[in-house]
Amino acid sequence: MDTPFEFYVSYCLMTEKVNPFGHGCIIFTQIDHRLGNKARAEVLDGVGFYSRYMPGLGLKPYAKRGRVKAEEHQYIVDQEGLFHTTFQISADEMGEILTAINQDRNNIGDEAPNANGEYKPGGPTFNLFTGNNCKRYALQKFEQIGIDTKKMRGFLQIPKLTKGMQPLKIAKGQRESKDIYYWDCPLVVTPRNTQDTNRIKETTKCGFLKESIEKMLLILNARKQTLAEQGRKVNEINEAITNLEPILQELIIDESYPNRITSQKVNHWVSKVEATIKKETDSLKNKNIENNLIQILLDTIKETYYLMYNTYFGTGTTYSCNANTKDKMTFKEVENLQHRTRMSLK
Repeated sequence: MDTPFEFYVSYCLMTEKVNPFGHGCIIFTQIDHRLGNKARAEVLDGVGFYSRYMPGLGLKPYAKRGRVKAEEHQYIVDQEGLFHTTFQISADEMGEILTAINQDRNNIGDEAPNANGEYKPGGPTFNLFTGNNCKRYALQKFEQIGIDTKKMRGFLQIPKLTKGMQPLKIAKGQRESKDIYYWDCPLVVTPRNTQDTNRIKETTKCGFLKESIEKMLLILNARKQTLAEQGRKVNEINEAITNLEPILQELIIDESYPNRITSQKVNHWVSKVEATIKKETDSLKNKNIENNLIQILLDTIKETYYLMYNTYFGTGTTYSCNANTKDKMTFKEVENLQHRTRMSLK
C-alpha cells in the first residue's frame, strides 16, 4: 500500500424518514490505516445540491442559480432512512471531484440582484423536473472521474431510488478530543473493476461467517440458560461460548472495512471456528451427551461452508442444513466440499 489512506465517494439518498423529497447528496469518506484497529471509515465531507427557498413550498422547483453546500449533520447523523452506493477512489480522483464541487460551492450566486440589477455569477441551474436536480448532480460528478453510473439511472435518466442501494448509518464520536463522524455500518463498496469484485466476494463470505457464529452463540447461550435453570452445567458449552465470542468481536471490528478482509483472514477465522466446534463436539460425543446440540452445531458449520463455496465459485442452489434435515446425500456433498472450500480460501 503506497499510502495509509483509502478514499471513498458515496451517492447518498435520504428517504422520507429524513427528507420527504428524497434528497440526494455526495459523501466523502476516508480510512486512515495508521490508526490500526482503531481506524474507522470517517466522513470527510457531505455535499448537496439545493434549490432556493420558497415560502410555503420550501424550495423552488426551478432556480436559475442553485446552491451547492455542506450537508447539515442533524440530517445525516444517527438517522434511519439513509441509503448509499459507494465507490473506492484514488487520492487524485478525490482531489478532482472536490475541486469541481468546490468551484460550484464557491459560486453559489446571490438571491437577489445588486444595485446595478446584476446577479453575482451563480452555480448550476436547479430544475426539479429535469436532470438538473440534487440526484443527477451527484451522478454527474461521479461521471467526471470515470465512474459508470448507467446502472444507477432509470427511466428518463432519473437516478433510481433505493433499489440496489445499501443502508447507511453515520454516528458521531471523538478522537483526540475532536468530533468525528464515522460509518456505523459495513462499508459495502460497489465494484469498479475485478479487484473490487473479489473484495466484495470476501466481504460476502465474511458476512456468512458472522451470521453463522451469531447463530451458534444464540443456540449455545440458550442451551446454557436452560441448563442453568435446571441447576446443571456443561463445560464444553461454556468453553465454546468463550472461544467464539472474541472471534465474532474481531470480525465485527473489521467488517466495516472491506479492503481489510482477505481470503487469508477469512480462512483464519473459519479455521478457528471449526477447531472450536470440533473440539467441543468431540468431547460431548465421547460423553454421549447433548446429541441434538452437536447435530445443530455441525449442521451450521456445513451450511456456512456451502454458502461460502457458492460465493467463491458462483451462485447456485443452496442446501439448508438443519437439525431436522434427513437428506444424507446433501450432508455428504457438503462434507466433500469442506476441503475444497478451505483450499479455495487460501
